[in-house]
Amino acid sequence: MSNKTISEKYDNVDSLNNQSWENRYTSFEESICHAEQALGLSQEIDYEKGIAYAKLNLATCHFLKSRNEEAFPLLQIAMQYFIQHPNEKGYVSTLMHIGNIFEGYGDYEKALDFTQKALSTAKETNYIEGEGDAQSVLGMIYIRLADYKSAQEAYIESLRIREKLGNQNAIASSLNRLAQSFTLSGEYNKALEYYSKSKEIRENIKKHSAISWTYLGMGSTHEYMANLDIAKEYYTKGLGHEEADIRCKAQCLIGSGRVNRKLNLLDEAKRDIFEAQELVETLKAKPLQYEIYLQLAKCFEKEGKTQEAFDNYKKYHKLKEEVHNNESSNRLKNQQIVFAIEKSEKEKEIFQLRNVELKSALDEIAEKNKEITDSIHYAKRIQSALLPKDSYLKEILPDHFILFLPKDIVSGDFYWATHIEGKTVIVAADSTGHGVPGAFMSMLGASFLDNIVNVDKILDPAKILDSLREHIMKALKQRDEDIDSKDGMDLAICVYDETNSELAYAGAYNPLCLIRNGEFKIISADRMPVGIHSLIEKPFTNNIININKGDIVYIFSDGFQDQFGGEKGKKLKLAPFLKLLQETSINGMEKQKQILYNFFNKWKGAEPQLDDVVVIGIKF
Repeated sequence: MSNKTISEKYDNVDSLNNQSWENRYTSFEESICHAEQALGLSQEIDYEKGIAYAKLNLATCHFLKSRNEEAFPLLQIAMQYFIQHPNEKGYVSTLMHIGNIFEGYGDYEKALDFTQKALSTAKETNYIEGEGDAQSVLGMIYIRLADYKSAQEAYIESLRIREKLGNQNAIASSLNRLAQSFTLSGEYNKALEYYSKSKEIRENIKKHSAISWTYLGMGSTHEYMANLDIAKEYYTKGLGHEEADIRCKAQCLIGSGRVNRKLNLLDEAKRDIFEAQELVETLKAKPLQYEIYLQLAKCFEKEGKTQEAFDNYKKYHKLKEEVHNNESSNRLKNQQIVFAIEKSEKEKEIFQLRNVELKSALDEIAEKNKEITDSIHYAKRIQSALLPKDSYLKEILPDHFILFLPKDIVSGDFYWATHIEGKTVIVAADSTGHGVPGAFMSMLGASFLDNIVNVDKILDPAKILDSLREHIMKALKQRDEDIDSKDGMDLAICVYDETNSELAYAGAYNPLCLIRNGEFKIISADRMPVGIHSLIEKPFTNNIININKGDIVYIFSDGFQDQFGGEKGKKLKLAPFLKLLQETSINGMEKQKQILYNFFNKWKGAEPQLDDVVVIGIKF
């Protein structure tokens, strides 16, 4: 076989794959046919690129018909090629489809991971269409996380790109998704306006199967507006097209069932919901499945069938917890903070490359600084969301305060708490560095603590530190030759057993202060960090304290005591800080926090804050 013949066959395969991709929205059968032909020819001549794109095209066709179980293995095979060729457009599309499938399964952590990677790669390779598609999927994930503002930002960017490219089918999809975000944020008239625009485009291009999604959205909006008869009419229209997507049909049936229940048409409601359940079982879509359990529970409850209602409520809560558990939510927030910080760092690098002539760059400096600061402020929002909520802390630690004063927008210091198996765990941690580098470390620390305590169920503070050290060293790839590395964290950790009135404490450099009857006692920490160190073979040490009523325990980072200030501009140091805690301890916990805050600012005066500060006080 001549080289020319091989080249022609390669061109033929590429042409078939391009036709398949172009027809993916307009002609399903043609798209499948071209992809299968491309796959057969590619396998005959062992054309790896042709095989990868053919598998991607077949997966896309299956995905668009909600056949995720058929699409996913094909995407995994295609990914093996595209990982080695990340500049190919197929890499972005494969990442995006995998993220989209995980979103459908309710695994939002993986969905976010793959979609953000798709978006970053599309930008790096200047794949504009892929960037628009990834923004659309990203918006959908934000919808699932109830972050409607971020969803709208992503959808608007997707719409801007698609309008620039003139892709009417994609424009209609972006309008539809924007409309959904407006519905969920309570802007119903605006939502209906965007749905109408989407419907008009889809009618003009004769995309009848996609109109079902628009009818679904209109039905949902009218349901939110309590226009139940109109909502039911649109849900019925959404079911009217034979070519409608299975997932769309299932959601229209769920919506119709929900409306019928509200109209007290319980037999019709259950008929719709049971029919939806049959479809959802083929999709393996957990978010739709737990919605079905909820609607069945409410129907049975209205009928007075207590046991059936109870059984379905249990299934609903169990499945919803699988999708929206705290551990997964924290990891999602971790991913978002990494994404935001990476974005700010890349923007800094890009700007530095552009900043050749200082005079002409002054305006750019101001603008870029604003963009960078905005990005880091967004990272701060995510980092704040990663910290335990005040309501949860109040529940597990009724009498406490937390003084948290980051030096920069984001912080290397952090605090963490949980209540598990009858014990309360509270941590005050000081990561290497502050600002963006410190935020990376704090993110790792919080995520690892969540796994160690809530997943692995390790409740011995010394063993928690041992395990955390292993996680940190592995994550940072620290080895014996890195012994001088300072990357890691210092922290104090307490585990309180209320039943036995016993507090177990372990520390990495950071001590614990116990105040009892007005006198203070220092419980020393181990003189080694959580990270690479000359004593890495040595385990951390537990300290057991029998707690009396009225005892107060303080754990803290070194930021407060290391601050320069006062009349002579010197460091405060540990002893005066402990004396301050002792003098302050006679007050209530909120009053103590205010006193410490006022003292710190007065002491600091005009001096810059040198480090992040966290101080935690707990009264028993």
